[in-house]
Amino acid sequence: MTLVLGIDIGGTATRAVVTTLGGTRAGFGRAGAANPVTVPAPEVAANVTAALTAALSTVDTARIGAAVAGAAGASRPEVVQAAFDALGVRCPLRVVGDAVVAF
Repeated sequence: MTLVLGIDIGGTATRAVVTTLGGTRAGFGRAGAANPVTVPAPEVAANVTAALTAALSTVDTARIGAAVAGAAGASRPEVVQAAFDALGVRCPLRVVGDAVVAF
């Protein structure tokens, strides 16, 4: 069964959710602010990693087929990619701006 991963990187909190293709939640994590436009890079990395670690704690990362992250700092996807690399997430990642997530 393929899973998908969504990440909301915000100015007040970061949330990550893993779901089945049918929308059933398989994992969830929450951490502090990680907007790369307003938060220092080390804090961004720590909070993105914390949210992802919690969300991925109940799933096999090899089952994740795709991921999307929404953040105001969409021009800096390397922060999210670094967390993926550290946690062994190998699926394609797309980082988009807040306006895309709002729709």
